[in-house]
Amino acid sequence: MATAIATRDTPIVRKSLGGIELKAEEEGAFRATIATFSVVDKDAEVTLPGAMPDGKRINISAYGHSSWGGFSAAELPVGSAVIHQDQQRAWVEGRFWLDTEAGKQHYLALKNQLADGAASEWSYGFQVLRSSIDEAQLAKWPGAVRILEELDVFEASPVLRGAGENTGTDLLKSAVTLAQRGERLAADTSEFLVHARAAVSMRAKEGRILSQANADRVTSVADALEEAAGVLRKLLDEAKPAMTQGDCTDAGGTWDPDTGMCLMADDGKAALQRQIRDAHLGLIRRGMTAA
Repeated sequence: MATAIATRDTPIVRKSLGGIELKAEEEGAFRATIATFSVVDKDAEVTLPGAMPDGKRINISAYGHSSWGGFSAAELPVGSAVIHQDQQRAWVEGRFWLDTEAGKQHYLALKNQLADGAASEWSYGFQVLRSSIDEAQLAKWPGAVRILEELDVFEASPVLRGAGENTGTDLLKSAVTLAQRGERLAADTSEFLVHARAAVSMRAKEGRILSQANADRVTSVADALEEAAGVLRKLLDEAKPAMTQGDCTDAGGTWDPDTGMCLMADDGKAALQRQIRDAHLGLIRRGMTAA
């Protein structure tokens, strides 16, 4: 079967790429889902499991595939990645070249999109090596006009809208690690508590209470801390691997058949941490109306 390849003189063949996640301890590193297999995309095509060139390194093109021009620094590639796949999806692991202005700008643009919650999609260019338009095969996917069985992917790029379904940037590696952000947050929270405690104590000695403006500020911080604590605990629960009843027993826990969860004995350290947290929040609330 003859194959077609996109060039500057012919329409570029692209597919959406999304799901960027954390890859490594390096600024600008990412992992991105480039295809969901056995799903009809916006081009009415279905990509089969195994269609991608597993292990191939590709360039990350400038926004909107503009690296295809290649006539200026603004059109040069902005990063590189390696393709991987399983039975459900294909993904790339790579990094933006932050030592180039174009690579840095692309990284910052995606980082800002994540921070703002803005939608972003990716697309990739490829050569079709093997495909099918057999009606009997297509019947399995209503609306599909072609089945892509083998592709040679050679570049990927951020775009406003790609062909694939449910694409988008999820996570992008920052220069600041999770541990560093946690330490900074803990230090800032401790400093705020010291400041709030001092303000309440000083006004109490003077027979005054916090102003309504400061009381509102402290209340806002207390609410934010409580909400953040709930979200973090939920994330931790979701990140825990599934535990069987046998695993629970082996770990010294008690299996709850009603919830299907393992109840572990609380240790003193965790209980102490909760007491300290509750005491801090209580101090903030009492300080709002302390005499």
